[in-house]
Amino acid sequence: MSSPLRSGRPDPRAVRFTLLQIAGLTATNHLATRLAPRMLPGMAESRIPDDLQRFGEAAVSDLALAVLTLAILTGVIEELIFRGLVFTWIERFAGSRWAVLGSAAAFGAAHLDPHHALIAGLVGLQLGVLRRVSGLGLPIAAHIANNLIVLLLRHADETGSALSVVSNLIPPSLALLGASGLSALSWAALAQRWRSS
Repeated sequence: MSSPLRSGRPDPRAVRFTLLQIAGLTATNHLATRLAPRMLPGMAESRIPDDLQRFGEAAVSDLALAVLTLAILTGVIEELIFRGLVFTWIERFAGSRWAVLGSAAAFGAAHLDPHHALIAGLVGLQLGVLRRVSGLGLPIAAHIANNLIVLLLRHADETGSALSVVSNLIPPSLALLGASGLSALSWAALAQRWRSS
């Protein structure tokens, strides 16, 4: 990956790639969260609705603390463990492809609930490829941004803010279509970056 800073100015290609990966990861998460109930039966027994409810309630009670603990610290710690330690260990013994797959599987398994594990595993695949092509900084930033976006949307839903009203105006089918396109674009850019590296 080209350095984001060249002669003191941001490299526009690196900035576009970074923004696309952050948006694409969030889109992949959105898609997986919406499609998980259709892919696996028993969503009623899943922890996801309860986890999202607690996420929203935590944000309402103290948004600054929720941003620090649920978005920033969680993103940093999980990435240091799964795309840092686990990825590096597997890559050393089995290569990059197995490191991507193994770190994604471990990330999914750590979420325990089958629905949440499926979503985390899919997101973990994208974070693993991102780790392979760009190092550890971008997966950390993308993970934090994803958690922050989910947190702020949950906060908006819980408080009925203007953001919630606007997001509720978007038809679910249009949101899924947009998320599909964004996810596909980010994956295509990742695949191209992997081939060229």
